[in-house]
Amino acid sequence: MDPETLAKEIQGLEAGLAAEKDETKKSEMTKLIESKKTQHAQLVADEKSKVPYHKFQKVNDEAKTLREKLAEIEAKEKAKQEEELKKAGEFQKLLEQKDSELKATKTQLEQLIGERKQEKINSVLLREISKKDPFDAEDVLRLLDKGKFVIKEIDGSITVDGVDAELENLKKSKPHLFKTKKDDTRNGDENGKPNSGNLDSVEVEFKILQAKANLTPQELAKMRQLANQLQKLRDAAGKK
Repeated sequence: MDPETLAKEIQGLEAGLAAEKDETKKSEMTKLIESKKTQHAQLVADEKSKVPYHKFQKVNDEAKTLREKLAEIEAKEKAKQEEELKKAGEFQKLLEQKDSELKATKTQLEQLIGERKQEKINSVLLREISKKDPFDAEDVLRLLDKGKFVIKEIDGSITVDGVDAELENLKKSKPHLFKTKKDDTRNGDENGKPNSGNLDSVEVEFKILQAKANLTPQELAKMRQLANQLQKLRDAAGKK
């Protein structure tokens, strides 16, 4: 029953109550009217709480649209996150590759630095060896116990302590590696002219001068003469 119909029924009951003379019936009708009024008030409240269909449909459509937009936003966000993860993975791979290249370059640089330092050390050693008049400075260099040396590097300059003592020990244990006065007379005269010895003796003297640093003008001239003489002896021996 709708509120309007019930209201009309209540009005009819109230009209009947006014015309009724019997007190008992009047009391019953009064109770009935109160009950109907309570029912009417509940119906009115229910009607007010109800949402009209057109309004419900509008809200429902809006909610559906919002849900679709939310799903679209979530899908885009997921795709974005996946792309970012992919890029992060590629970046990590590239970073690892660059790290590997950097390590390899660093290793090569350290190796080159080590080789350059060893060349400087060998140059210092050959210079010290040449002072002892060896037949072949390179041979002597290979025989030296380098573990006994103290190597110092200051502003790129190399010094080696302990070389002289080690060379003296080597001269005592292997004297054949070093020249004597007899060898000097055989290999050249007092004026520093090239000796007229064989190929081996000329080659030894040339190598000794070649290993020395800061040659004097006389030594440079002698070295050029030895080079010419060495070439002639090699040509005569059929060597290149």
